[in-house]
Amino acid sequence: TTPDTVTLTFDDGPYDFMYNISDTLTANGTKGTFHPAIIINSDEKIKRLQYVVAQGRQMASHTWVYFAISKFMLVPGAILRITGLKSSFLRPPFGSYTESARSIAASRGQALVIWSYNSGDSKPNARSSSSVREQRSVYDSYLNAKKTTLQAYDTTAHELVPYAVTKLKAAGYKMVTLAECLGLHAYQGAPIPVPPPRKMCVARVCCCIRSFY
Repeated sequence: TTPDTVTLTFDDGPYDFMYNISDTLTANGTKGTFHPAIIINSDEKIKRLQYVVAQGRQMASHTWVYFAISKFMLVPGAILRITGLKSSFLRPPFGSYTESARSIAASRGQALVIWSYNSGDSKPNARSSSSVREQRSVYDSYLNAKKTTLQAYDTTAHELVPYAVTKLKAAGYKMVTLAECLGLHAYQGAPIPVPPPRKMCVARVCCCIRSFY
């Protein structure tokens, strides 16, 4: 890993808070990595992914259906179809570093990644004021972290991320992408051409995604 660097990784989505989070990172001259995990079945979700990629965020794989490890292949396909990028990284659901997850990642030529510290903003009461204070304390306590994972909630976007960025910058850390932190390539091969935007529905998205496998 690269010394004095921190990687902020954002799980799940693509939620509308991706815009706010990415804009905060841009305003502070920092980077981050997104691991989308929700079915990408609307034009708005597609726009969110394209927006953060255009701003220089790294896009990594998670899982299409959170409880189904067999659905790992769908998110990389969607990212490839939407952005032209084939991710080199795969994050298993719940950080389950299992033999099955390792096998799936290896079959796709991807590195399996989890996190060093969890901000705790995925808890049921994550949006309460007391919980936000606890989430901030993660950064106060673990400023030597190399990687931290967050969920994309409104309090994450408007309270936790600005706080984390400010604290980490003040401590002298450089916020980079996951690939930069680990010294690896973010994507496999050269980008492929992305077709012109078109109106899409669930059936078309699923059909397009499955055509890659």
